[in-house]
Amino acid sequence: MIDSKTKKPLFNARAWRKANGVLKGILLGYYSDPPGIELYRKQLRLDGSVKKNSYGMDMIECMRGTNRTEAYHKNLVMTFGGWHTGVEMSTCLLAERRHRHNHRCSELRRFGFPKIGHYDTWLINQLQNLVMKNRDARLFPNWSNASDFRSTDESFDTIALHTAELHDALTSQWESNVVQTDVSLTSDQKYLCKTMDVPLPFLPFTSEDERKKFAQCILNPEFPTSDDAASIEWCKFVDGVDIFPKLPVHIRTYREQFQRNERVRQSVENAREGNERLEELNAALTSVNADATHDIPLPPPMPDPEPQAVHQQPFVVVGGVAVGDIPNTVPVRKKQKKQGDRGGD
Repeated sequence: MIDSKTKKPLFNARAWRKANGVLKGILLGYYSDPPGIELYRKQLRLDGSVKKNSYGMDMIECMRGTNRTEAYHKNLVMTFGGWHTGVEMSTCLLAERRHRHNHRCSELRRFGFPKIGHYDTWLINQLQNLVMKNRDARLFPNWSNASDFRSTDESFDTIALHTAELHDALTSQWESNVVQTDVSLTSDQKYLCKTMDVPLPFLPFTSEDERKKFAQCILNPEFPTSDDAASIEWCKFVDGVDIFPKLPVHIRTYREQFQRNERVRQSVENAREGNERLEELNAALTSVNADATHDIPLPPPMPDPEPQAVHQQPFVVVGGVAVGDIPNTVPVRKKQKKQGDRGGD
């Protein structure tokens, strides 16, 4: 076959090399589904039959594509783009978005899944249980009641990110040194403590006391250089009021910021002597220029017109157009009387 655009054979040597490379990857198993996961499946109609294209070939869809992923990301951007929500409210919104997305996917992918017209699936669970109790039958045969499954200890959305060593260090500091009666947490901070199973939430550097304490720690040669060890060592200064525990990522990001600010401060300090000399020179030049006074020459006035250029007429005609004060010499036309107004006629 000839390519209509390049007028060259469609399968040339370069195309065959690419095709053979794809076949080689298939033989090596790179394009196969992972165990237990179907990434390639045939598209089905509502009656369960396989969709076909105009050539009679089965239509196959791939779950590797980014279209569905980016569509879900767009929903998240639209949900949180213009809102300033807390941690707990964000968790509720994500749970609702996840529930609706999974329900729509079930309606689209699962054969025989009922379309109930809403997302309150727990109502369908109660209705199914009621029908099963009274009539010993399932209202929707392809519907699985979530209430029939045992709850697990899995966590979603907000989960613990710290290690067991960091957890033990924070718990020890809380039980031995922190005055618990003086700790006052917000609702979001209490939610973080609940979801992460910690007495105090892990928060980034925000207060002035935390910045000063970190500056003392980083200048101390005995303070750990490892982020994991530094977060554990930081627990010794936690009081739950001005200083809160940190994750290793908090230590790393603020360490980079502190070092950058320190380099800027050091650069300013190194250039301080030169800046002071430059300011003295500018001040001396400014004082010299201020003492020197100079007369500012004024522009010469416009000369008076020549006598022959002056005329006494109120207007002058230039190019057939009168310029100036034109006297009202045009006679006013009287209005004509209508034929019916003529008396005696």
